[in-house]
Amino acid sequence: DNLYATAITNSAGSFALKLYGSTTSITNATTFGTSGALYLGNGSDTLTFAGGLTATAPISRTINGTINSTNTAINLGALTLGGSSSINTNATAINVADLTIGAVTGAGFNLTLATGAYAGAEISGSSVSNVGTLTITHSGGTTFSGTVGATTVTLTNTVGTIAFNDALTVTTLNTANQAYNLALNASSGTITNAVTFSNTGTLTLGTSGGTLTFTNGLTAIAPSTKYLSGTITANTGTSVINLATTPVSILATTAIGGTATGAISLGATTLADNVTLTLGTGIANAINLSSVAGTASGFASNLTINTTGAVAVSSTIGTDIGTLTITNSGGTTFSGAVGTSSDRIASVVLTATTNTIEFSDNLYATAITNSAGSFALKLYGSTTSITNATTFGTSGALYLG
Repeated sequence: DNLYATAITNSAGSFALKLYGSTTSITNATTFGTSGALYLGNGSDTLTFAGGLTATAPISRTINGTINSTNTAINLGALTLGGSSSINTNATAINVADLTIGAVTGAGFNLTLATGAYAGAEISGSSVSNVGTLTITHSGGTTFSGTVGATTVTLTNTVGTIAFNDALTVTTLNTANQAYNLALNASSGTITNAVTFSNTGTLTLGTSGGTLTFTNGLTAIAPSTKYLSGTITANTGTSVINLATTPVSILATTAIGGTATGAISLGATTLADNVTLTLGTGIANAINLSSVAGTASGFASNLTINTTGAVAVSSTIGTDIGTLTITNSGGTTFSGAVGTSSDRIASVVLTATTNTIEFSDNLYATAITNSAGSFALKLYGSTTSITNATTFGTSGALYLG
């Protein structure tokens, strides 16, 4: 039944401890020192450790209910859910009331983690497996170091960053129109639903050499900046990869596209030094770009567009771009200038395209390579300047000016 106490003292022992009352309320900071099993709640119970809770000594911890502290830290080891549960440290100031948990075994139950939306009131987790719905809410920042697997993950009301540093595998990912940052930093992970990233802080997807799979596509037009690395895929039907509207920063060599044939769209994109951005996998994705720029004063970066769909580039291509490759396209239009007189594209490669490749604005390049093809080529900018000897190998029509 219920337990009300100012303090619990348990410095050692090997006994199991079960707190099964509908209300457990302990005023002082509590440390469970027993090495036996610890059971916190057995249903809709509420357990409040006002002065904080440390329970890292027990051999196991099973929770089933609501566990609270009052502006104080909770430090638990590995957890097994005996039922749907929540843990909340209820921070009322910055840099206090952290929540630390180990590996969570969910058994299909739901888990809600909260600390109060104050900066520095952080949630630190290890791995999560077989949770129904994992909800992160009112946190001052959250980091999971291990793999996270759940049917649904819901992220809301956070200050700072929510980071998944190992694979996130979920059927449904829900985000909120709030100013937190979200980082999926792992080399793998799968999100099944057509996910919309609604957070208005930054969004980081992937790591160099890794692959993130968005089975039914993704939309990320709300985040202030999208930071991308590795391979980002969509693999169902006409699922889209929509990274338009706000800026995109490519941190490492990155490929965007999969087996889905929906549109791939990017906002103004900046490439880090010495990286290559590849858009499309040679299938019928429409590709819509704004501007693409490298990083000045370092190693040149490269852009490859590989799609049988139509390509539209609405703004400029330039700033330390080494090779610009258009291949397999169903027609490409560059509406803005490509290169400048003081910063030429080192090599423009045009190949295996149908329909028309059109440069509607100025084109400055050291070299154009076009060994074959049957596409029309239109050079319509007020200035076209190519340094090296140029041979147009396409058998399609050529329009010069």
